[in-house]
Amino acid sequence: MKVVVIGGCSEVGSYLCPRLIQVGHECVCVVEDAQAKAYYAHGPEESGQFWEKVVVVELKRDELDAQSPGLFGAKICELKPDVVVDLACVDLPACQALVKSLQGTIKHFIHSGSFHVYSPSVPRPWEEDKARPHPLGLYASEQQRME
Repeated sequence: MKVVVIGGCSEVGSYLCPRLIQVGHECVCVVEDAQAKAYYAHGPEESGQFWEKVVVVELKRDELDAQSPGLFGAKICELKPDVVVDLACVDLPACQALVKSLQGTIKHFIHSGSFHVYSPSVPRPWEEDKARPHPLGLYASEQQRME
């Protein structure tokens, strides 16, 4: 399958992208800065050989959607993915716009939330089905809304 990972050079993405290649998938890593791969592509030492096969594409979500709402999603569709993993969305309207653009064109959409939706006062491990206190800050609030 062809998997597009938005935020592929993030903490999670830097492990996910080479692993996708390792298990036989095609992987496109979407970043806001193409130079990010040089700085953030890490993970287990053996992942280096797989990173060489990851295609890195620079797309700036905010700038594209400011030009024309939904343009970021259209650019993702142009990559012809089977699966889209979004590790970088930070607000609900952007997430909704991407989902709308992808509807009917892909097999799976995976949005990764953030542990920031849990208050520091909630003991670990966090259980998704348990009540949570109000998230701290705008970032955490938006992440919770996207869930």
